[in-house]
Amino acid sequence: MKKKNIVKARIQAIATDLLFWMYLLGCLYYLFHKWTGFTARLTYVGIAAVVITILFQILKISIGVKIFLASKKVKKGLFKSAWGYCTIIALIITFIVGVNIVGVDFYKFFTKFQNAGGIASGIFDPSITGYSLTKQSVEDLQKDNIPSDVLSKLTQVQNRKYSTKKVFLDDIEKRIGKADLQCFPGHHDVFTLGSTQLNLSRLLKPTNQ
Repeated sequence: MKKKNIVKARIQAIATDLLFWMYLLGCLYYLFHKWTGFTARLTYVGIAAVVITILFQILKISIGVKIFLASKKVKKGLFKSAWGYCTIIALIITFIVGVNIVGVDFYKFFTKFQNAGGIASGIFDPSITGYSLTKQSVEDLQKDNIPSDVLSKLTQVQNRKYSTKKVFLDDIEKRIGKADLQCFPGHHDVFTLGSTQLNLSRLLKPTNQ
């Protein structure tokens, strides 16, 4: 390999490793922050990514080296090399982060398949980007036997965009109180509020791109 090409490949390998470690450490920081409330300066994440990149470049066992530079140490298979283990770990962490962001309830999904409709709708209709409580929905709620203070809190979130129905529920639980908002037995989208039933499929309207 010519000297010019070697320099170019080295730069590409370093850039690839740096982006990879910034992404991976960023995901880990997100999870720790979400689960424990841990906070730190993002510059520390960047510094850690630089240090790990340099270390893996020196040892010639990184993903960047595997892709752009010839090295005996990276010619091993996926399950017999450092770059392979890093790739697998990154995929697992990416999956965990995605689950936490979307808020998938695996127990309900695999036992009752009640979340499948929402997932499928997002796949087959990607124009749906969220849900909102419309003015018409609030007016319909006024006809039901809902306490005025609760109705007032629902009015406050009118037309606010929520990424998923679960995000909407989490927000409403904080405003109303989880004890007052109970899931109706056997129905994923129906909740009881006193003597009134709230049907999320009827109240929340999809918002499009």
